[in-house]
Amino acid sequence: MPGKKSPLGMFAARGLEERRKKFRWSDTYYKRRALGIAKKFDPLEGAPMARGIVLEKVGVEARKPNAAVRKCVTPDTLINLTPRVATKIVNLIDRWHEVTIIHFNKDSKSVEPTNLVDFFHIEPEEFREDGVYELKTLYGRRIIASGDHPIYTGRGVLPLKEVRPGDYVVIYPREPIEAYALNDDRVILTEDDIRREAPPGSKVDEIINKLKRLGLLPLKYNNRNIYRIARIVGHLFGDGSLSYVRSGNGYEGRVAFSGDPNDLDDIINDLIELGFKPSRIREYDHESVVTWSNGLVQVISGKSHVVFVNSIALFVLLKALGVPVGDKVLQTFRVPKWVTEAPLDVKAEFLAAYFGSELEKPRVEDNGRTFQPPSLVMHKAEGLLNDGIAFLNDIKTLLNEFGVETTPITVSEGVIRKDSVKTVRLRFSILSRTENLLRFFGRIGYTYNRERDSLAVLAYEYLRRKVMLWQHYTEAYELTRRLMVRGYNDTNIIKAIKSAGYRVNRATVYRWLRGIKNVKYIGRTARIPPFNAWVIENTLGLGDSGLVWDIVTEVKPIEWNDKLWDITTESPYHNFIANGLVTGNCVRVQITKNGKVVTAFVPWDGGLNIINEHDEVIIERIGGPEGRAYGDLPGVRFRVIMVNGVSLKAVLQGKKQKPVR
Repeated sequence: MPGKKSPLGMFAARGLEERRKKFRWSDTYYKRRALGIAKKFDPLEGAPMARGIVLEKVGVEARKPNAAVRKCVTPDTLINLTPRVATKIVNLIDRWHEVTIIHFNKDSKSVEPTNLVDFFHIEPEEFREDGVYELKTLYGRRIIASGDHPIYTGRGVLPLKEVRPGDYVVIYPREPIEAYALNDDRVILTEDDIRREAPPGSKVDEIINKLKRLGLLPLKYNNRNIYRIARIVGHLFGDGSLSYVRSGNGYEGRVAFSGDPNDLDDIINDLIELGFKPSRIREYDHESVVTWSNGLVQVISGKSHVVFVNSIALFVLLKALGVPVGDKVLQTFRVPKWVTEAPLDVKAEFLAAYFGSELEKPRVEDNGRTFQPPSLVMHKAEGLLNDGIAFLNDIKTLLNEFGVETTPITVSEGVIRKDSVKTVRLRFSILSRTENLLRFFGRIGYTYNRERDSLAVLAYEYLRRKVMLWQHYTEAYELTRRLMVRGYNDTNIIKAIKSAGYRVNRATVYRWLRGIKNVKYIGRTARIPPFNAWVIENTLGLGDSGLVWDIVTEVKPIEWNDKLWDITTESPYHNFIANGLVTGNCVRVQITKNGKVVTAFVPWDGGLNIINEHDEVIIERIGGPEGRAYGDLPGVRFRVIMVNGVSLKAVLQGKKQKPVR
């Protein structure tokens, strides 16, 4: 019949069958099944498992909770680029591939730098299932993240939504400075500066070309290595030196760095990142005789450790940046102009490196609770006294920009050197007021000196908690006096103090009720343990990293309708300083029987650290619907179950050892 789409009549059934045969090829799923496309393009060729060789480790962004790569912090979360410099994670959008951040090395118990391999965000619909939570700690830390965001706690690494009040969490106590240099494109050095500072007879064009290849010329404040350069320059004003050494028919530049072997490792890593090849750490036995101006003779002996870099390019670069050449006692120099005009984050790196060489470590008085003022001593030839004072005034001016106050410079007699040069001793100290030390330890501290910097970080947190406890006791005292005026008896006052959340014992409240002579110092009635005892209690299991434990007071869900952001670190420990975010990874595997390359998920915490490139692994299908990716792992359809013929889970549980291949 006209207008009918379906065949009618005696041969209608045959017509319907022919039509189905014709149009079923428009069905994608029928076509894939009929032509065997799934099997033809299946890397495992229909098999449930396959053997393969590991080619590389890669990061895979996940879309939902419990993913291979965790992501989930708000855009205003501060990420530490260095121990004293941080920026909001959203500011890394265009620079993440250039910057390094710091992370916690769980094996060596130290805070170290690491590169980034990925930067991404997720939309609100992707984290709606787990929600967004806010975590607060007893000593004022706060983070907002998705419910699956991993937090380092005393019970292990837990999703944020599973953290409970009373849990201990790991924190890195600093007062970081904003990374202003990331957006500062002012020029520090040009080709003309290099030509002017190059030694006579040197191959200037080769020097310039090398610095250009290394990305160090023209040098700007937003250079990816500016913090490393500031640290190296700061160290050279203290325990390092520039000098000329004979080479062939002429001379070449030598840069020397001295310090503890562990600290020299940090300098070596920075030099390698800049593109220069340092020597191995050399150890020397030395003995020197010091004759003081009063005639006293002192013999000083011990071991020293030095790293050298014989590079005319590095030598000229540092010389152009204002590092003095030769014996600094006999040289006139000031803090370089590019440092005095630099943003605060660059100044902090310079000062921290200089203080790592020259400033005393944090020390406590005999009472164990009060810190002594850290002092800096500098020796200068008598004829260069005014130059030495001018340099130290430059340092004091830089400190003032961070709100750090110092004592006046004092001058005393120094020593008589072997070359008969008489020196003077210049000295100033950081004022030991609590607020002043908080600013110094929290914002600057020490670089290239792990021991001193760890102590500075711990001293900052100790003083910070002391101030908070003083404020806590002062508020509790004021409430006690108000209740007493209103006629409350002792028992009801104590109950009211406890119900208000104040952590004050009964004896202290009774003492307040009897009266305090000087209310100004009421906070001093708080019982604070000595610094050394506090360190032992609050860094248990964290080594000398500077990390400490804090206590969770609140975890609650909140409304959040904006994007959440995350980064993936190159470090095998996969964490970074933002209250400890942890990422998982995958491995890329080449299947043995057909040479196809697939990406496979490595299950269980620590599984990735066991698998190395060129290991032989067995992979199986994860089991996603209709052969597709499983859950949160886009494009990942397989997982590793065996490595070098042994169960991966058995190796992780310590039941078997991984065979060497």
